[in-house]
Amino acid sequence: MNKIDERIAALKAAPDKPLRKEFIAENRAVDDEARTVRFLITTGRIDRDNDTIDPNGWDVSAFLKSPCVLWAHDYSQLPVAKALDITHTTTGLESTAQFPPKGVYPFADTVFELINGGYLNATSVGFRPLEFERANDRDGINFKRQELLEFSCVPVPANAEALVVARSKGIDTSLIEGWARGVLKGLSVSKDPCPACGVEMAGDVCAGCG
Repeated sequence: MNKIDERIAALKAAPDKPLRKEFIAENRAVDDEARTVRFLITTGRIDRDNDTIDPNGWDVSAFLKSPCVLWAHDYSQLPVAKALDITHTTTGLESTAQFPPKGVYPFADTVFELINGGYLNATSVGFRPLEFERANDRDGINFKRQELLEFSCVPVPANAEALVVARSKGIDTSLIEGWARGVLKGLSVSKDPCPACGVEMAGDVCAGCG
């Protein structure tokens, strides 16, 4: 079984498992006074996985019941914005996200300022595939119908030094960096004591008795 067949088999085996796709917000428009950002959140182009998402195949009804905009699909944090609308276009989906008034939620303030300054320029959609097929012209999948679950601002900077430059411009990036440290800590290897001998564990293996 090749890679594409494995991906299709995995989709069929877990039909309710959300997928995520990142998109560069190339037509981003920011309104400082209203604290809104107009995002292109999906397109019909071939993406980095050689997949396409049909712009006409989106079901947004579930999303509109709770139109929250997240930070990096992190459900443990408060939303950073709310979606005022979802617009179907010939190329995909667009949405206007409104951020809270300045000072209400400092983390959201940082995200908004980084977007406004051009230091963050990507979004990611979480969706449930409803109908899909293997592409005939490439090693990829064509998603024909899909349900939008949520979308997020994601930490894909315009360049590798984006946060350094943003800090030099007076933007407080400490909250973003703190979030990143928290994520890495959550992914770190367990250091719980071994239930047999009490020695610190290295993952699932005891460093003392193995």
